[in-house]
Amino acid sequence: MSEPLIGKGIKWTGQGCSKRANCDIYYSCHAERREFGCGLVVTRRLRHHVSNFTPVSERLDTIRVKTRLFNFARTLRRRRRTMLLRIHIQTLPDHDVELILGDFNAKVGRKRIFDPTVGRFSLHETTSNNGLRLIDFAAARNMVVSSTRFRHFDIHKATWLSPDQKTRNQTDHVVIDGRHASSVMDVRTFRGVNIDSDHYLVAAKIRMRPS
Repeated sequence: MSEPLIGKGIKWTGQGCSKRANCDIYYSCHAERREFGCGLVVTRRLRHHVSNFTPVSERLDTIRVKTRLFNFARTLRRRRRTMLLRIHIQTLPDHDVELILGDFNAKVGRKRIFDPTVGRFSLHETTSNNGLRLIDFAAARNMVVSSTRFRHFDIHKATWLSPDQKTRNQTDHVVIDGRHASSVMDVRTFRGVNIDSDHYLVAAKIRMRPS
């Protein structure tokens, strides 16, 4: 079965789960101010397979989804918390599939030397400093950046549009264990969805079998 997994930046307050008719929204935000914040939208078909949600901070949270063959440990982050991410990801069970979604503020280029980690379909020609950090992080853990491995129009790659409406960047990414990279069937952005964020909605289509 394939199922969409949607990651988003959320500028709400507090932490928890907001249950809706078609989905559950798990979020981890600042306790009082509507700034930073991250969250995950779990579709109705998967809501009963969520076994654990851990709000680490307003920039990082983890959700664990039970499947028939293995568990997905999905971590979502927002910007410049690489050390906290490294520490937290070491606490996940070894047999879980690690899937990281978030705003890495990282532009990944299309140099052939990076193909095994990022593929060939990034929006950008060159790699930023944060992009190099993302590639180093993924390669060191035998992970791949799935968000730059699928052929799409540029408008479906860009995840952020500048206030002057002239600059588009692909800085939000999906990273997964290399041994399970084929479980990610697609990653793209949806520009017309109102998600109360300055970034476009990024959706990853994941193949799994719920338990």
